[in-house]
Amino acid sequence: MVMQILREAKRHPVPLKELQKEAARAVESHRPSSVLSILDRLVAGGAALSFGHGAEAEFYCAENLGYLKGRLSAIVASHHRKYPYEPGVAAGEIKKRFSETQTMNAQRNIDARLFEMALSASKQDGLVVEAERGVRLPDFRPQTNEDEAIRKLEVQILAHVATRRHSRLGIEELARLLEVDARQVKAVVSGMLKAGRLIRIEENRYLAPSALEEAKAVLAAELNAKSRLRVSDITVLLGLSRSAAIPLMEYLDGVGFTRRVDDYRELGPKSAGECLDPPAADCDEAVS
Repeated sequence: MVMQILREAKRHPVPLKELQKEAARAVESHRPSSVLSILDRLVAGGAALSFGHGAEAEFYCAENLGYLKGRLSAIVASHHRKYPYEPGVAAGEIKKRFSETQTMNAQRNIDARLFEMALSASKQDGLVVEAERGVRLPDFRPQTNEDEAIRKLEVQILAHVATRRHSRLGIEELARLLEVDARQVKAVVSGMLKAGRLIRIEENRYLAPSALEEAKAVLAAELNAKSRLRVSDITVLLGLSRSAAIPLMEYLDGVGFTRRVDDYRELGPKSAGECLDPPAADCDEAVS
């Protein structure tokens, strides 16, 4: 009976008091010392694990550790399928997903001590290995920006950015338009920013490099002819709203292509350069 109770508790060790209570219900001549004696033998034989001492002791069925390792591996595998671009899974993410249902009931989650034991045993047995930001399955290799699926997603992102023409377009909205998980969109956009295949003008506002170069060429031609322009002139010239033109001009001021003089814009010190480096930023933080 004691072993049966332990087998049924897969995510939490069972308190001694609960074991004695169940024994008292089932056995009329129950004695607390008999339960302790059985537990001592189970622990000594390796069939059970003990946590704590005395009346506050808790016990766990050792064979259930295999269940925990299998569940852990399944969570990591599921994460790889859902987020094939992420190099690993953080321990906190695995622990949060350990319950088989979405309930927040503590009994459906996993005891922290058992989780650490299962994670350590999984590493020792080679079921998972250390990876960037956590662990991964031994044979898993994350997708990169060279993979066909990622390239296809980049093309789709650029198409939506082009359609918006300087208007705001956040990660969540992109994910809805593409019917793709927002985390995957965020990761791909971050990779595009790092590789220079996408330009971040400001939060939730992106441009393809070709669109930025086109705007710069139009501005350079007009500023060479007139030397200075107001924002109202620029909105007409580029066919943009004021709310879209101002972030663009602030970006170009920041990279030195233009400079603000009172209410006007003039060509800046880097306007003759072939390539402008965007303002330094952490791409992961810049993606919104």
